[in-house]
Amino acid sequence: MRVHALVRITAVAVVALAVGSAASDQRGSAAQGALAGRSAADCPPGTWIRSRTATWLRRVVEVAGYKIEGCTGSAWIATSLRTSFYIWSTEPWRRSPELRPYTEASPLPLSTYTDGTRLVWQAQGLGIWIEAGPSAGDVLPGKSALGWLQISSRGLPRRYRPIEMMATPPAVLARCRTDRDLRPACPTAIPRIRGWETYPRVVKGIFGIQLGGEIPGKPELMRPPRVLHIELALDPDRWVPFRWPTTGAVAPHDGLVREERPRPLLLGRVTWGGKRGSVALAPGYPVGGSQRNHVMFRWRQGGKTYVVGMHAWEPFTEAYATLRRVVLSLPGR
Repeated sequence: MRVHALVRITAVAVVALAVGSAASDQRGSAAQGALAGRSAADCPPGTWIRSRTATWLRRVVEVAGYKIEGCTGSAWIATSLRTSFYIWSTEPWRRSPELRPYTEASPLPLSTYTDGTRLVWQAQGLGIWIEAGPSAGDVLPGKSALGWLQISSRGLPRRYRPIEMMATPPAVLARCRTDRDLRPACPTAIPRIRGWETYPRVVKGIFGIQLGGEIPGKPELMRPPRVLHIELALDPDRWVPFRWPTTGAVAPHDGLVREERPRPLLLGRVTWGGKRGSVALAPGYPVGGSQRNHVMFRWRQGGKTYVVGMHAWEPFTEAYATLRRVVLSLPGR
């Protein structure tokens, strides 16, 4: 763990005075000590570092794929492969007159600004700030690291609210039902999203609706309404490139999507909406095919076998419960 110099911390606090009173209070506390810690409890005194926003920003860094190595009373100290940097937030976001567009690592996912020393972008109503440090040789993160930090800060919810459901858009439902044999698997409710596309009607017995694409290795960013992929199929053994599990069931719990799964994982036998079946978590790419990392419900009805799968996310227990709500909207027998 690196020890950051008191002079460096004081400079950070002084520069931040230009941001406004909120930023001044937060960054000023950094000058109170040069201790570093891996959790807020280890940090020097400071209101921000013990706030919910600071906890969220730590998760942003971790989900982006980087480590927290220490803290001041007003910022986390994070590390990437090539450098270390301070990261903190101010609220509400205001672009100060001295900030100009940052172009040295463009294009980036979000509009980024600099005052010559620090970088800042807006995400979920906050200004997210980065400065090189604590060592004199540290530099600002590069384009890749900045990109993942911005994607994570935009996609990881600051406050988790229940997943909202909506009626399946009429055009989507009508398209699904054009395949008469597939009608029992067409849900009438899905997680609320804005915009979607359906599979081209090329193959009988399979249908899908999707928004966005998978972000490999970052299941925390796969949560609706930002991303959604639901795929349903008749006679799934024709389409699913793995054998459905029948033994070794485990209880659904958070963290499952992050685990390596060379084979599908049985999550148990259930009865949802009068339909008796089983639930499994598909393996990732390439073994899982188009159902990779999907939580899937499989059942028999009218002498036919069906499956409804939805791309899972973390927390996984929320994804599992959301699939149940989708299945409950299926037509009755």
